[in-house]
Amino acid sequence: MSFRAVRLNASTYPVDPCEQQELSRARAELLAIERPEDDVSAVECCDALLVVSAYVPAALIDRLQNCRTIARLGAGTDRIDIAAATRRGIVVSNVPDFCLSEQADHTMTLLLAMARRLPFMLDAMRQGNWSARGNPHVHRIAGQTLV
Repeated sequence: MSFRAVRLNASTYPVDPCEQQELSRARAELLAIERPEDDVSAVECCDALLVVSAYVPAALIDRLQNCRTIARLGAGTDRIDIAAATRRGIVVSNVPDFCLSEQADHTMTLLLAMARRLPFMLDAMRQGNWSARGNPHVHRIAGQTLV
């Protein structure tokens, strides 16, 4: 027995071959579209709604006739009306450890950029102000502690 899965955001975030392989193993009939409006009848009849970044409001959830799960293919669920899904008996899931390394890298990059006042320094450089590096608010990172 197969099930119908609709994958949203398919143009913005194309279906990865690994994702396609797992859905095939689960015998899912996959329809990959960008927005729910692109194929309203398929969305309304899907068994699973797979979402990368689309907003899934109560109005859309209320039109889902057979849906058993809305899977957020990422860390958060803030763009899914969980209360509406719960009222309809639809399970909402996500991938809580999605991009943890990337998030950590980005956080460290921003911390270092702010510690060295890179936005200020960049603006000063663009204005030809080479003495900005002597600004008393620009400190070396060595020996600093993040609290």
